[in-house]
Amino acid sequence: MNSLESRVNSIFAAQTAAAVQYWQNQLARPDQQVLQKLDAEKSNLFHVIRYGLEEPAVQQDALVAALDACDLVEGRDYWLDWLPHFEFAYREMGLSEKRLEIRLLNRLGQIHRMRYLPQQALSFHLDALTLAREIQQDQLIAITHYNLGEAYIALRRYPEAKAHARQALDFFTKIPNQKKRLAVILNTLGEAARYQRELAESKQYLSQAIELAHENQQTLYEARFRSNLALAYQAAEEIPQAEQQLSIAWSILANSGYEFDKTTVQLNQGFLQAVQGNWPEAVRLFSNINREYLANQGYEGRLAHVLTNLGYALFKAGQLDRAEQALEEAIQVWPRVGQEVQLGNALASLAEVNLATSNAHRASSLLQQALDYFARHPDDKWANDLAAKYGNKYSELQRELAGHIL
Repeated sequence: MNSLESRVNSIFAAQTAAAVQYWQNQLARPDQQVLQKLDAEKSNLFHVIRYGLEEPAVQQDALVAALDACDLVEGRDYWLDWLPHFEFAYREMGLSEKRLEIRLLNRLGQIHRMRYLPQQALSFHLDALTLAREIQQDQLIAITHYNLGEAYIALRRYPEAKAHARQALDFFTKIPNQKKRLAVILNTLGEAARYQRELAESKQYLSQAIELAHENQQTLYEARFRSNLALAYQAAEEIPQAEQQLSIAWSILANSGYEFDKTTVQLNQGFLQAVQGNWPEAVRLFSNINREYLANQGYEGRLAHVLTNLGYALFKAGQLDRAEQALEEAIQVWPRVGQEVQLGNALASLAEVNLATSNAHRASSLLQQALDYFARHPDDKWANDLAAKYGNKYSELQRELAGHIL
């Protein structure tokens, strides 16, 4: 390298260091003004982090800035823009600062949960827990227990989810000024209880989470928790209360930039109509979800989830051609996120559409594929329930095809 190149590189490194320091100072006070600055200067911050991570002298500071920006990133749904930064740091930096590595691992796990990749998320969080225990950092251990609770919910391993969330709750209830963390932990416990049909307990946890989020002016979290509480009311067949919670959640989100969370509330609104047998309204609500946004942002798991539910609602509403189209799209997307049970569910729903159109041979093939996927997950209760339901349909269909039933 000649002297001119060396000087240019030195100037670039100094400018990068100054830019990283600027953003570290900005992110130290994450208020509405900084959020607006992030909107206006997102591209600048993105490039500062990128170049900072590649500059050995400041790469650790750049990673700190990237991690410190996460609350603002969540507020503007920039997670998938941030993922390459974190993947680069995980792959290339060889972090010696264990606390920083634990923060990174937990954020990687969080993003993978949002992408419907719970097994990968679990791996990141387990690595974080191992490191946190190595350095005996109780707060990071507790934070990681909360994240493990969320990962186990995504994996439908609810007793483990509850056990980890309770460990996090036990720690943070002993520390003052922890309303935000307590709220999200209570939400995790509420969700785990709901999935286990412990509905009174679920409603209690979620109501406490909502109260804390409201006190702390965490409008996004309040909307999320109200949407989850609606599902608990729905499971308890308390439909007016579920409708009320979803209405409040939507009023919080409707004019916001929280597009991903809007899709969650819209899905739950559709589910509520579906359980009441109001299939045309369920179709309308599922159809209104911004699928283009999900596709463009890379949220393929959520996109497949929407398509599967839309397809089934269309089937129940008697719109068979549209149902087939939506479900065909879903089964193209689910393999890309590795969700075999969800893929099997979509295949089984498509089989039902084919049965309704008298295409019994294709229905049989689709059901066989679905049952094969369910059989790969013997420890998954939902997979077993689906296998029992569609196994009976498959057996009946085989007898029909063999001519045993006229």
